[in-house]
Amino acid sequence: EANIDAQRALEDLAERPQIMRQQGWPPKAVAKAAFLAVAATSSRPEVLLEVATLLTCLGPDQLGQYEATDLVQIATSLAVSSLDLEGILLEAMAVLAGEIQQRAWQLSGEELIRVLRAFAEL
Repeated sequence: EANIDAQRALEDLAERPQIMRQQGWPPKAVAKAAFLAVAATSSRPEVLLEVATLLTCLGPDQLGQYEATDLVQIATSLAVSSLDLEGILLEAMAVLAGEIQQRAWQLSGEELIRVLRAFAEL
């Protein structure tokens, strides 16, 4: 039943992905939305595009509110998606790469390997 609820929530989010920016979703919620968008039975590119847009709109202070693990989850989700890395997605990955580079010391070895693999596969 939790999977059905998550799928339903993702479908609702896919209809209005801009709600993440409009309501100022917390970093963990944005990271989970990105993960669900690629992990769901049918991927939701509109959610991933909105996550990418949101990231490129954040200032340094806002980006600093994201935990390093949230950034890894978002980067991995964008990297494994079937979307072409162009435009806003490429900009978002550049933002994530810079932020993860600055905060690599906050990651576990496993998280660091995971994000390095994600970027290597691009």
